[in-house]
Amino acid sequence: MNASLLRSVVYIAALCGLYLSTAMLVPAMVDLYYGHSDWRVFATCAFMVGGLSLMAAMATRGPPPTFSKRLGFLLVNVLWAVFAVVGAVPFMFSGPELSFAQALFESMSGITTTGSSVISGLDTMPPGLLMWRSLLAWLGGIGIVALGLFVLPFLRVGGMSFFKMESSDTNDKPFARLATFTRAFMAIYVGITLLCAMAYDFAGMSHFDAINHAFSTVATAGFSTHDASFGFFQSDAILWISTLFMTLCSLPFSILIVFAVRGRLDALRDPQIVVFLGYVSAFAIATALYNHLKNGADLLDALTHSFFNFASILSTTGFASQDYLLWGPFVVMAAFFATFMGGCSGSTAGGIKAYRFVILFNVITTGLKKLNYPNAV
Repeated sequence: MNASLLRSVVYIAALCGLYLSTAMLVPAMVDLYYGHSDWRVFATCAFMVGGLSLMAAMATRGPPPTFSKRLGFLLVNVLWAVFAVVGAVPFMFSGPELSFAQALFESMSGITTTGSSVISGLDTMPPGLLMWRSLLAWLGGIGIVALGLFVLPFLRVGGMSFFKMESSDTNDKPFARLATFTRAFMAIYVGITLLCAMAYDFAGMSHFDAINHAFSTVATAGFSTHDASFGFFQSDAILWISTLFMTLCSLPFSILIVFAVRGRLDALRDPQIVVFLGYVSAFAIATALYNHLKNGADLLDALTHSFFNFASILSTTGFASQDYLLWGPFVVMAAFFATFMGGCSGSTAGGIKAYRFVILFNVITTGLKKLNYPNAV
């Protein structure tokens, strides 16, 4: 492997390690505010990781190589690995003091916004640890790429090429300049997070729960501060707020940017948005009616829980308000298929993505037309 290429990758990874070490000071301050001794763990980890990252950055600093696909692919994989390993460090010394394998699992789950967890007893966990889980998920929602976009322009590396390589968003750039796009993307992401936190707070969550759940909701990650997830709050208003923001954050951020910055309503007519909102509504209404007719559930209550749980499934968030598997076999089957479908391309949601269903439909339609009318012009 080219030594210059490896040096550049290590340098960029070290700079991103500095970002993450700075982020560790947030849970340290949270623990300090609540009077928990775990603040020392996060402060120590922050200085340790920051020091090592700074030394690595200084040792590998130099002129950047020409951007290539090899550099892009290597950089994407190295950054994911570095963020997961660095994010695991506080888990090994804070709260339940997980093993390295458990800590790495928890960190990787957060940074990839998967939402699986090996930690139980969340209601009694140190507040800093809960904040760190949520913060990792929120940073993962932005994507390592978004953090890289702050670094790569200074290195004269093709930041937008890197963005497309990591992201599944194939739309045209909403802005001509990468810096403009980056600022708009960050403003939209942070703005939605603040709105979500204020809505949760207004609906009855504590300030701490509102911030943590806003981080996790916008990142479509599913980390909660309670073992019962959203079932803990027993509030329809909170469920509808979460449904709205999980759905919103499953839409393409490039289109949200165009809509918010340029006020273009026609951007929301993107076919993948129509398809995604269509199957969210179809799944939710069908399962609500089934639950109402088969189990005698109140229709409004059934709609509330169906929309919440299927928005959570289809956005690959992972929040839960009830055990919907107890509603009946039809709901179990619907949830199974919904798990694979996912949100829109260029969003924080996972899954197959609605845009691929649009492409598949167009390919099948075109193929059938050619079979029926092979000589048509």
